[in-house]
Amino acid sequence: MDEDRIPLPNGWHLERLTLARDADRVRSLALRASDHIMLETGAPPDADWVANEFANEPRPLAAEDLLHLGISDPEGVLGGILFVARGSETAQEWYMGLVMLDPAERDKGLGHDALQAIVRMARGAGATSLKVAALEANPKGRKFWAREGFVAVPQVSSKPGGDGHLRHVMQRTLEGNAR
Repeated sequence: MDEDRIPLPNGWHLERLTLARDADRVRSLALRASDHIMLETGAPPDADWVANEFANEPRPLAAEDLLHLGISDPEGVLGGILFVARGSETAQEWYMGLVMLDPAERDKGLGHDALQAIVRMARGAGATSLKVAALEANPKGRKFWAREGFVAVPQVSSKPGGDGHLRHVMQRTLEGNAR
């Protein structure tokens, strides 16, 4: 990300987050959005959750290819976070790992606006697709991704010793996509 802040509509912006600087802000959001975390992990976020999310990688990637992004309001309060891996499986594919919104900001278009900024960033970097894995237990999330042009690809079961969730991997092709 070349800019420190990428403007979104209504005064919101995307900003790069770091564990050292932003742990308290991310923890505050995690507590407000604990329903999301409880759905996936079965437990509320604890002291280690934030550090684990910043360390979580789909595969070893260079630090500059891991984008920990906050969706901030004009006062700097996080309304959401998006953790994105550039070059996840191929150099042209971006994978959105954690995507979480404050319940007070859901269904207001903030997720759509942030996703459009990610699409522009990905296209600008030469990416041809975005992927996300939506939990079977989150049909509302899967409907959001489908509305945003993502289509299902093969499902992925949890790894042995994993969280037990079935994930619907969804992909959006970026080439020639005017959306």
